Amino acid sequence: MKAVSLSESNDLMLLAIGMMLQNIAQSYNTIGRYTQPILLKFLMEGINPLTIPIKNTEKIVVSGSMTDFSILSKQFSEAELVEVVNSYLEICSTSFIEYGGQVAKYAGGCIAAHFSPDQVDSAIAACVDAFKKLKALPRNSEINCGFGLASGTMIEGNIGSSIKMDYTVLGDTVDQAIQLGELARDLNKVVVINPSIQKVAAQSWCFVGVGEPGFKAVSDLNQIYALADSTDVELLSNQ
Repeated sequence: MKAVSLSESNDLMLLAIGMMLQNIAQSYNTIGRYTQPILLKFLMEGINPLTIPIKNTEKIVVSGSMTDFSILSKQFSEAELVEVVNSYLEICSTSFIEYGGQVAKYAGGCIAAHFSPDQVDSAIAACVDAFKKLKALPRNSEINCGFGLASGTMIEGNIGSSIKMDYTVLGDTVDQAIQLGELARDLNKVVVINPSIQKVAAQSWCFVGVGEPGFKAVSDLNQIYALADSTDVELLSNQ
């Protein structure tokens, strides 16, 4: 049996503890990249996210949509396409978080986030900020994007199966924001909103009516509104 001095034993213990802490830090960073910040917050507080009940909550939902993959795949190689999508999601996510929002989910070239009901102008500003940065990307003329905003009740919580669970959001308000984001993209508008957003947004944003939506809305919409044309984004971003 090997004799180990006390000082040597302490050194080995400190080394082991150091390695363990390093692995914990790496795991924390990895988990943080693969899940929503709210889940990481629950875990750090010692709360099992699976025990969090489903809830209905009033939110402003923001959705960004970029050019369909079927079009982009004809313009970019696979590696370039992944880089474009990652850049798009990075810019949008950063802008939403910087303005006080919370990113909820990604779905291909679509991103959904939500803000508290009193953050209407912050949510709009986040979209304008993201749009400006996206247009500064190389080859931006080949990428089109737009943002949709809707306010109302959404469902937030654990959605999934025994195989895979997501802490996410869904409901009419979420679907409506996604549809409005796709419409903004197709109409070459920065932001398209529903009437409930238009009523409380600052008048300085200068939203104008663009008629009835061209899709079957999940909630009755007889009018939608759009921000000024994308050529005015530089002026709008200085508000």
